Amino acid sequence: MEPSGRYLMCWKAKRGEKCYEDSLGPSYARLARFTKVVVTNGGYTRTVFGPNASFFSTSSSGFCWQNLPPGLEDNIQSCSKLRQPVYIALGVEGTYIVMYSDGTMVFDLCGQYPLLQTIIMEKAPKKRGLMYCALNPFVAGEYYAVYGDGGSTWCLHPTWSADVKTVSLRIKELLGDPPTTPTAPPAPMYAPPPVYAPPAIPVYAAPPVTPIYMTPHPPVVVQAAPANGSGHKMKWQEGVVLGLKATSIIMGMPIWPLFGN
Repeated sequence: MEPSGRYLMCWKAKRGEKCYEDSLGPSYARLARFTKVVVTNGGYTRTVFGPNASFFSTSSSGFCWQNLPPGLEDNIQSCSKLRQPVYIALGVEGTYIVMYSDGTMVFDLCGQYPLLQTIIMEKAPKKRGLMYCALNPFVAGEYYAVYGDGGSTWCLHPTWSADVKTVSLRIKELLGDPPTTPTAPPAPMYAPPPVYAPPAIPVYAAPPVTPIYMTPHPPVVVQAAPANGSGHKMKWQEGVVLGLKATSIIMGMPIWPLFGN
């Protein structure tokens, strides 16, 4: 929480009484009421604090928040019917990370946590994503994150190193994958049906092609009339008949029944 002596404690006494004590001050009056109601009814809360008296508290019966970055608050409210926030991290200058119950993550780090942003975009997808992340709400660039495979990464003050390593090793033990022995695939419950193949269609070689030769015919020559005009003259009808006869000889089409000889 803010470095101003604020605290909140909830515990259970030996005789089973649920106890609550806080020194939150007026800035967190809303959180105090929410937590007291949940705890005294047998529930519990998980609260994340940010700068400027901001917080987000989760319980089995609902949520309570205050002074969230506008983008984060809009995102939570706009999709409340589709998914619920699982955890939220609040950082400096209105930065945040939120992970939802359907596995989606929304974040806006505004360049304040550049190393973490690179990890989210490049390294986390290769390690089953991120399952938890905390931002230092008072020091830019400091964070702690847990990958989906149980590994951890952090950038914190050196005085935290020993404790953080101890916690990270324990998380790895709890979340790391147990060793697995490769097994053969199970045998099928039934034999697959035979695959029907139609009979092959025989392929026959095509018979050799008999070449066809064209028998040449002597051209039909019509002698032109001599220049002095004494030669044989034919009527235009006779010229047409002779032309058709020549065509018949070349094409092999009998046309004599039409025009006579």
